[in-house]
Amino acid sequence: MFPPDSALRAITSELALLLGGGRALLLQLAHPLIAAGVADHSHFQAAPQARLERTLDLMLTLSLGTWGEGRPMLRRFHAVHVPIIGTLPYTAGPFPAGTPYNADDPALRLWVAATLLDTSLLGYELFVGPLSPQQRQAFYADSTVFARRLGIPASVWPPTLAAFQAYMRTMLASDILTVTPTARRLAHEVLHPQVGILPRAGAHLLGWVAAGMLPPRLRRAYGLRWTARRQAQLTRGAWLGRHLLPLLPRGARYVPQAGGSRLVEWILRQGRSTARH
Repeated sequence: MFPPDSALRAITSELALLLGGGRALLLQLAHPLIAAGVADHSHFQAAPQARLERTLDLMLTLSLGTWGEGRPMLRRFHAVHVPIIGTLPYTAGPFPAGTPYNADDPALRLWVAATLLDTSLLGYELFVGPLSPQQRQAFYADSTVFARRLGIPASVWPPTLAAFQAYMRTMLASDILTVTPTARRLAHEVLHPQVGILPRAGAHLLGWVAAGMLPPRLRRAYGLRWTARRQAQLTRGAWLGRHLLPLLPRGARYVPQAGGSRLVEWILRQGRSTARH
């Protein structure tokens, strides 16, 4: 779906970027309308690992897969979101109780996609290495195509990387992002799943990294503990990762869709299987 030399493929191929998945998810749930829609219209709380697996599969297939793989996934993605409508049951930030939500709302789709793309850039530079201005611009050009395929119209998507960065700054500072009790409950299900040892350890790692990557006000709103010692550990771990990655074989460095190990898929399957039993 993207050419072999695309910036989007190069960046999203890195397995280390999955460490930012918790940040992206918590940013999404910090939007009260998104948190309400997830709580009301999904089996998120019953099987958070299965939902995470489906989300990863969709995003990586759209970035790294072929049209034959991507088209049916896009059809399912758009079909499953059509019936997701409802109203916010409580007042949250600027949204009064009774505010309607709709999964087809371009503004909500924009925020979901923006959290993924912003986290990818942040995670790449934290865990893999610096990006040149040209690489960042090329990645954003590919991301614009990615956004269109998710149904986000050109009139809504920021036209330039600078405009996108301004949008992210505005959203992160705005009370539009208000962590509700619903969001905290959903976040807890993801970060503390009642599943097998390996998936649970992976979820705890995602939560630890998410706490370090989130803006401080949202970190506090989610009740995520963070200290100077933890910040130093994250900084050292990221530095070590950036220096070790070039030494790793392809199977240990890249996601399965880019020819890497299928270990992450296996761990997620263990979590889904354990949850069923």
